[in-house]
Amino acid sequence: WQYSFPFQILSTELPRSAWASEPPPPSFPANRPFLVVWNAPTSRCRTAFGLPLPLEPFGVVANDQEVFAGGNITIFYQHQLGLYPHYQADPAPVPLPVHGGCPQNASLRAHLDAMERDLEAAIPSRAFSGLSVIDWETWRPLWVRNWDKKGVYRTMSAHLVRQRYPTWPQGRVELQAQWEFETAAARFMSETLRLARARRPGGWWGYYLFPDCYNYHYWEDFENFTGHCPGIERQRNDALLWLWEQSRALYPSIYLEEVLRGSAQGERFVRAKVWEALRVAELPASASYSLPVFVYARPFYSYTLKELAQVDLEHTIGQAAAMGAQGVVLWGEADYSTCLKMRHYLLSRLGPYVLNVTTAAALCSRTQCNGHGRCRRRIPDSPTYLHLEPSTFQIHVTTAANHTQASIRGRLGPRQQEALGRDFICHCYQGWQGDRCQERNQAGEAPSLSPPLLAASLGGPYLTSIYDAVTLGISFLSGFYY
Repeated sequence: WQYSFPFQILSTELPRSAWASEPPPPSFPANRPFLVVWNAPTSRCRTAFGLPLPLEPFGVVANDQEVFAGGNITIFYQHQLGLYPHYQADPAPVPLPVHGGCPQNASLRAHLDAMERDLEAAIPSRAFSGLSVIDWETWRPLWVRNWDKKGVYRTMSAHLVRQRYPTWPQGRVELQAQWEFETAAARFMSETLRLARARRPGGWWGYYLFPDCYNYHYWEDFENFTGHCPGIERQRNDALLWLWEQSRALYPSIYLEEVLRGSAQGERFVRAKVWEALRVAELPASASYSLPVFVYARPFYSYTLKELAQVDLEHTIGQAAAMGAQGVVLWGEADYSTCLKMRHYLLSRLGPYVLNVTTAAALCSRTQCNGHGRCRRRIPDSPTYLHLEPSTFQIHVTTAANHTQASIRGRLGPRQQEALGRDFICHCYQGWQGDRCQERNQAGEAPSLSPPLLAASLGGPYLTSIYDAVTLGISFLSGFYY
């Protein structure tokens, strides 16, 4: 017998004009060595609680007024972009479907029509060139990865097949259900990206939590935890090539649970996740450049309001920078207690560390890669970081009322430059090649960052001469916050 698929699940015809040709690479964020982007709804910290967060002085890129959806980053949850099929999370005797429940039981055409309207409302400007994150978490496109509560999608997929073929043996029902689910899931996710890229071609579109390598087995044997991604999960990520080929950026998560606090296991956990994302970023053969990787991190340990210790800032933000990720996206909440904690944390530890790492990454890019690439570890699991040398650099933070100022004074000496050359290699921006990114290649010029984001990524208007100022040992201000 053969698998049967007797009904049309998905509308396959979309306007050819929507993606007849690929747009040129957008301006953000292709030519910055490392960015820290704010993706927390903290505008209420200022408006409701009178606690403005000092992001700009430390070079943290945020939307205007720190809104969730803006010119620098926009995130879409499942109810905000089209008609995402899923089952309600609330327990019920029978799972309650929304928009069909399973993707094979939903209308792709209706979803895309609704998505067009949602895109216009959320991102009115076609010139948008920020990070564009789709957060769909209730099911995963690979059948085998729908475990625990997500098992409802396997159960209900089999139920849909059983309704049509009541006499089939269970094994055949399961195989048919898997094929139908995975086919429809792939179409839903890939066509969503295709339409998003067509309508907002400058956006860096991708799905939150993709890729993942499911290396959460530190609970099983903490002492011997290596962090390595299971081989089977790497193979499954390879099977998602269709997704990587439609993505413009990758958004894995490196949230740390408190059990990993200050441990070598935590460092290994993050390193494996980032390394797998960087591996996946190289898979699409159709792309002329590797996909940028932005890792999602929390300033707090998962499920808590306990700030990351200094060593865990290094294991997360610092390690992502040293391994060659494009940046880190910081996510969080915005009630009063969080605002109070976050403001103090930014001023005391998080902000200075972000400024340290982004400045060190910029210096490494300038001195080792001619400003045309980012530095990444020569050996991925080496304990080397892009940090300013404390004996030659000092970061000063001053506050008065709600006014914050950060400053750096220092010099990058020959010995430090030699260490950077020994420990790091260059990953060239699009349009450049060579060991030190010193030669243009046939891909053309590397895209440039738009002026507002350039200033934001360098820490405000006072950092326009960051490379020369620091290299020459001249102190500079990273900006004021009002």
